Amino acid sequence: MPELPDVTYFKHYIDRVALHKKISAVQCDDERVLKNTNCQGLNRILKGEKFAGTKRRGKFLIINLANSGKMLILHFGMTGNISYRESEAKTEDEKKYSQLTIEFHNGSRLFWINKRLLGSVHLVDKVDEVATIKEMGPDALELSENLFLKLLSKHERKNIKAFLMDQSNIAGLGNEYSNELLFQADIDPHRKIKGLGNPERKNIYKVMRDMLEKAIEIGVPVNPFPDDWLLAHMDDMTCPKDVKHNLKKERIAGRTAVYCPVHQV
Repeated sequence: MPELPDVTYFKHYIDRVALHKKISAVQCDDERVLKNTNCQGLNRILKGEKFAGTKRRGKFLIINLANSGKMLILHFGMTGNISYRESEAKTEDEKKYSQLTIEFHNGSRLFWINKRLLGSVHLVDKVDEVATIKEMGPDALELSENLFLKLLSKHERKNIKAFLMDQSNIAGLGNEYSNELLFQADIDPHRKIKGLGNPERKNIYKVMRDMLEKAIEIGVPVNPFPDDWLLAHMDDMTCPKDVKHNLKKERIAGRTAVYCPVHQV
């Protein structure tokens, strides 16, 4: 699932290719991904509109519309992506799985791709109209160390991996980046928060910020993870800290955790 760094990349991508271009038409493939609107309503509002600016909130991309004052909000689900073409769709994903296609007056197109229909498109006047956003905790790149430590202290009985993935605690982290964070911090994903010492808690916060900033700098998802990251070894399942050690997959907090049982304690 696209997480904070991926959605940041999508934000920068739209800023680069689609801002201030007049929209001429909207095409929808499956209206089940449209929340609180339909394709006709989307066309009515978006035709003649322009994207004025974008921002990210957790795993959501918020696009401000120039004339109506409304916002187009995109959530990418498990396999979401976007692409831009000067003309018609070219790739198989663009042709088969574009659930929303926005055509601009110059003939270019923006494709919102969602293979498994687990993403969502919202057209709203206020961000809080999207319930998930309203219930979100602070963004992972915006909260202070002090607030992070306070949040941990409020959830002492929770598993650390479950805590990190819960968007009502911290917005932006999901299964992949919580795996990477705990790997880089040498923390076993089975551990309860109450068993973490203060130095470990502070280190988790530092590693979280460093990891997310590095992923954004790299340009995930279009560029590969560094070889010393756990996420670079999902195929060979060898620990990047020692190739003699195998990574382990296990169901933890309802998701598939990947970790090194030797280094993460």
